Amino acid sequence: MPYVHVNVSKEMSAAELEALRDAIAGKMSLIPGKTRTNTMIHISAGEAVTMGDDGEPAIFMEARLYKEAPVEAKQAFAKAITDIFVDQLGVPANRVYMNIIELDHWASGGNYR
Repeated sequence: MPYVHVNVSKEMSAAELEALRDAIAGKMSLIPGKTRTNTMIHISAGEAVTMGDDGEPAIFMEARLYKEAPVEAKQAFAKAITDIFVDQLGVPANRVYMNIIELDHWASGGNYR
């Protein structure tokens, strides 16, 4: 189960949140073995996310994956997600940052793997 947490400075309506969630979920299949149905997405909108002295809006996203993914898949995913933020939120690509964290251990449903 991938976990994605997005921090966005823009206030978003319920419809905008749903559209962003749907777009992110739709790109999960770029990572082998990951799907929209097994992805948990947390969007924190209206956060004070800025960068630099000018205080311009920025986005920070963290994606946690169980097990390592191919570098090419992570590159494709990072590009696709950045494009979503540029297109849907109007934040320039140079203000979009993300971590892709790959974990060897995971627990769900009371089971540790």
